[in-house]
Amino acid sequence: MEKMKKFVVFILLVAGFSGFAQERGERRSNMTSSEMAKLNVERMAMKLNLNEEQKEKLIEIQTKHIEDRREQMQDQKENMEDGEIAKNREKFRAQQQQLNDKMLADIKEILTAEQYQKYIQIQKERQERREKFRRQN
Repeated sequence: MEKMKKFVVFILLVAGFSGFAQERGERRSNMTSSEMAKLNVERMAMKLNLNEEQKEKLIEIQTKHIEDRREQMQDQKENMEDGEIAKNREKFRAQQQQLNDKMLADIKEILTAEQYQKYIQIQKERQERREKFRRQN
């Protein structure tokens, strides 16, 4: 009986967490590019101590980047239906890297050297957490 109770509690916890994760993803997908950009910049502002001018410029950059990424993802969905999936995947990865490089260059122009170094460190740590999570699953 005790094992059954633990099992039920475990199932409820898993269901609750998965529902929360789905809800979070749905909320994010329903956000406009501008809303997502503002959210991203507000997170950056807390960690990098951004001034108002920097925030405004970064919102513009982030909005453009998000719109470009959404457009790229739509193109990828449309083109992945054909038989050249591997070839297209590499093409889209290269395009994605170009977008990221452009955004980093734009961000570097806005941030101070100290802020930029901290931003790069935060991104590196974020990437490491993602990779660790992927390895666990």
